[in-house]
Amino acid sequence: KAIAEKINTRRCEILKNRTAAMTRHLQTMTNILIRVQEKAAALKVKGVDVSSVETAVASAQAAISSAQSAVDALSAVDCNLNITGQDATLRSEVTAGLSDLRIKIKSVHDQVAAARKATHAAIQSLARLSSD
Repeated sequence: KAIAEKINTRRCEILKNRTAAMTRHLQTMTNILIRVQEKAAALKVKGVDVSSVETAVASAQAAISSAQSAVDALSAVDCNLNITGQDATLRSEVTAGLSDLRIKIKSVHDQVAAARKATHAAIQSLARLSSD
């Protein structure tokens, strides 16, 4: 029982740390997109067609927004295990709880990774214009 409570505490810490890290990454991506938009605006003043960059930035912003919503939903999840107190079912309850948390974190992480790829695509789009 004490071990299950320790696992429960650690599970909450993991959830808090992972959501904080994902939020930091999404904020970094947002800051990068701001710089990409500023550079695209400078190119637009020079007469360069930046529509591809604007499209890529809009796509990346949508992906970041979606990922941030998922992170916010994950951080609002109750991290406590549902422990009935029966020793016979304790192991299966803890295992199921940890597995459920792992699946939720993986799902949200995949959305953050998609946002990162979209941000990378926006950077590449700007780089193609800058090199011309």
